[in-house]
Amino acid sequence: MSNRLTWIDEELAQLKDAGFFNRIRTISSPQGPSLTVDGKQVLNFCSNNYLGLANNPRVVKAAQEALGQFGAGPAAVRTIAGTTSLHLDLEKRLASFKGVPSAIIFQSGYCALVSKVFPLRSFFNPAIAPISPPSLLWLARRTRSFRMS
Repeated sequence: MSNRLTWIDEELAQLKDAGFFNRIRTISSPQGPSLTVDGKQVLNFCSNNYLGLANNPRVVKAAQEALGQFGAGPAAVRTIAGTTSLHLDLEKRLASFKGVPSAIIFQSGYCALVSKVFPLRSFFNPAIAPISPPSLLWLARRTRSFRMS
């Protein structure tokens, strides 16, 4: 291996030592209280299926209808490919439900948190996030654009 690339192995070793290396596991079953992960039946303690609707027949049917009308996604996130009328309708319904003028949805909790934390760095130094997953703290530290304390 070229000496110019040895830093990659060193960085990966540091991530593993610090507990930040993430090995992606393979789920081969529907979402629920138990899953098949890497061929083993396990309990699911990390799902985003908070309301237990991932396998609900009405939700599955609505998703199938949306697939028939819109296809299998916009091929990129909203900020790149644009938004769909489904997004806009959901945001209007959420705003109405919450009794607020508008709402915005994000593709993940991580994206929602990043949208709040990183803008703070221009106003506060050090920026302190009230809810801070370790990966976000690591990313913030690695960007070196602000100091975490």
